[in-house]
Amino acid sequence: MRLRGIRLIGFGKFSEVRFELGPVTVFHGPNEAGKSTVCDALYDLIASGRKDLDRYGRAGERRVEGEWVGEEWHVPASLFSEVFAIRSGRVEVDFSSQRGAAQFIQEQLFAGGVNLERLISEVEKAGREEGRETVQMRERREVRARLAEVDAQIRRWEERLSGREVVWGELRRREERLGALERERRGVEERERELDRRIQEQEEWRRLRELEQAWERVRRVREIKEEVGRLRVVCGEGVRQEGEALRREWDACREEVRRLGEEVELRRVDLRRAEEVLAGVEERVRGREEKERVLVTGEGWRRRGMWMMVAGGVGMCVGVGMAGWLGWVGAGVGVAVAGLGGMVVGLVWRVRGTGMVRRVVGEGRLREAWARWRAEGEGVRREWEVWREEVRRLGEEVGGVERGWVEARRREEEAGRRLREWLGRVGVRTWEEYGAEVARYREVVRSLEAEEGWVRRAMERSGKTSLVDLERYIAMERDGCRLRLRGEELTEEERIVLRNEREDLRKVREGLDREYEHVLEEVARLKGRMGNYSEAMEELFRLRGERERLIRELSRLEAEKSAYALLTEVFSRLRERMAEDFAGLVSRVRPYYEMITGGGEREVMLDAVSLKGIRAMDAQGIPRELPQLSKGTMGAFYLGCRLAMAELSETPGVIVLDEAFESLDPSRRRGAVRALHRLVDKGWQICLFTSFPDVVSVVREEFPNARIHDLGGDHA
Repeated sequence: MRLRGIRLIGFGKFSEVRFELGPVTVFHGPNEAGKSTVCDALYDLIASGRKDLDRYGRAGERRVEGEWVGEEWHVPASLFSEVFAIRSGRVEVDFSSQRGAAQFIQEQLFAGGVNLERLISEVEKAGREEGRETVQMRERREVRARLAEVDAQIRRWEERLSGREVVWGELRRREERLGALERERRGVEERERELDRRIQEQEEWRRLRELEQAWERVRRVREIKEEVGRLRVVCGEGVRQEGEALRREWDACREEVRRLGEEVELRRVDLRRAEEVLAGVEERVRGREEKERVLVTGEGWRRRGMWMMVAGGVGMCVGVGMAGWLGWVGAGVGVAVAGLGGMVVGLVWRVRGTGMVRRVVGEGRLREAWARWRAEGEGVRREWEVWREEVRRLGEEVGGVERGWVEARRREEEAGRRLREWLGRVGVRTWEEYGAEVARYREVVRSLEAEEGWVRRAMERSGKTSLVDLERYIAMERDGCRLRLRGEELTEEERIVLRNEREDLRKVREGLDREYEHVLEEVARLKGRMGNYSEAMEELFRLRGERERLIRELSRLEAEKSAYALLTEVFSRLRERMAEDFAGLVSRVRPYYEMITGGGEREVMLDAVSLKGIRAMDAQGIPRELPQLSKGTMGAFYLGCRLAMAELSETPGVIVLDEAFESLDPSRRRGAVRALHRLVDKGWQICLFTSFPDVVSVVREEFPNARIHDLGGDHA
């Protein structure tokens, strides 16, 4: 029989994976690589009754297929888990609680029907061979001493029960007084109930008055709500905001008209000032032009005089020339007339021009004055041009502002018209009347808010959800109060007398209650004493029963005295036979223990009487019990026992080592791998799961044909 390979279907990350197996197969990788998943698959394949269950007993949609060479090998799930699946020994080994080795010892050595645990307990109770008589004598002596002690306690309890009748009589008298107080209390309570009824009736009268006031209040609240509903149409948030928006728009338009009017006035003032400045500049320009004109005219007259003088000279020359033609008389006359006439006229014109120039600029400054006045005239003319442009610009600005003022005036009239239309729709004539309506609306809303708290509390108390239902409910309650009232309403003085009488009865009842409580405490104390007597009676009965039991125990000890000798003899013979049988188990465990520890010969001892008496030799050669061994030595011993137990199977199969080397150091892990040769040589197939790389290296060295699967690399 050999398992050649396995195929995992639906196992988490290994949904469709095949692993080839050899005599020794190693699955290695980190903790999250999936070693536990492959181990669960082997568990499902080999262990019957574990199909579709993981190691935690959870069901799942998964399946594993095995490729067997020869006959398939299956074992029960419990046997596979306890013998053939060797996991990490992270807890202390206790063979008394571990099924497996302990069960093997019991089944192999005590299969004849002898109850070892019962036998050991009985022998330990009787004592060892050398002291069994002493133990029996001590037990009989203890039973007799306990019997004498019980007799003394019985006598003491009988003495304590002697005063029971006196306490019982006192208890009856106190209970009779309790009955009398109870009757008196009932009479007072009846009178109190009568007074309470009358007081309640007066409370009903008061409640009737409150209900009438509440009804009036609810009716007034309903009227206020109706008024609020009517005013909300006119003064609601949306309507009020619309009116305020129209009023703000109208005010803004009026403010814009006022601002533009002021700006027009300011612009007109600036325009008038600019026109005045322009008029002054024009006056200066006209003065300069007049002066320039005078200068030009005077200069013209001077030039004209010069030319006339020149013409006179020419005339004289012509006259001289004409002398030969006209004669000396005619020449003289012509020269005289032409020369004198031209010179006189030229001189007159020159004198006039010079006079005009002198009047303007003075004598000797004609050319300088002419140039200076021409420059001043140009400057004044340019200034006049600038102010004329400024006047034109201001005129345009005044025109634009006036047009804006006209447009703002139109918008103001439009906003005023819309505001008047809106006031007409809400039913008022002026904005002041609407403000009065809004103030009234707010006052009514405040009145309603002041009443809403009382209305809400009244609705919560009555369980109603509307004001109409509350008004109907209050009306029904008021009518009910009127029907329930049979007596007359008392005056305030009569109510005071009624309350005083009720207070006096309350004080009387409190006095009766205090006396009743005092008597009740006395009764409780006496009953406690009677309870103590009852406990004493119970204790007396218990002691008498224990006395009878001790007598029977003493008789049993006397009867079993002879049986212990026979039992001890049988146990000694059985112990000798078991010591021989344990030698076979030691011979199987010891080789594995020695190979794993690698320390030469290591003795292993098993006590034939108790399964807890297991000892093993440590590294110093000292036999120690398991709790006294180190963690690594204890793990080596535990692994050796599990391998020896698996070797006892009649048919070689598959052994799963799931992190079984975790508690071992590297040298002991190497020894544990070498110890697997004993099982492989006998036909066993090993599946090793580990996260230690050195274990993989040792397996490669010891088993060259081993199959190595890196779950962290090949199947990541």
